[in-house]
Amino acid sequence: MKKHTILLLILITSVCCNAQIKRLKLSEIKIGAINCTYNKSINIESNDTSTFIYLGFQNNEYKSITDIISIYFDTSIDSVSVFKFVKDLKTAYNEIGNKSSLRWDKEDYTIILYDFTDLLYLAEPRSKGKGYTQLTKKQVENLVLWFESIGFSK
Repeated sequence: MKKHTILLLILITSVCCNAQIKRLKLSEIKIGAINCTYNKSINIESNDTSTFIYLGFQNNEYKSITDIISIYFDTSIDSVSVFKFVKDLKTAYNEIGNKSSLRWDKEDYTIILYDFTDLLYLAEPRSKGKGYTQLTKKQVENLVLWFESIGFSK
């Protein structure tokens, strides 16, 4: 009987502690290989909201296996990193085609330009691995425009 009471209390506690989360896609676009989404999560019980940006893409390092890389910005906690990302993309955009090698290693992402190509390499941060995708100059421009359309530019 005591075991059943304890199990019942654990079950009730676990059910009561699980929040009901509603997720809304505020903006969504595919640019090159990148699936870009701007989302809002709402805890229905407490009415707490959070927003985040998710950039997901197939790792170009692998051709025969699926390896989805994500770059994630929690905009409800820190939008400064998003502004820095957009600023770095704009700077990189201006350098594409100049035949110089440049690298932006940040906590949330890495941007790389090589002197042998006119493509921008967008990668996960070094601390997470070596996953990357490539973007043309036009795709970088479209990515910047998308961020600006959702209100992230300075």
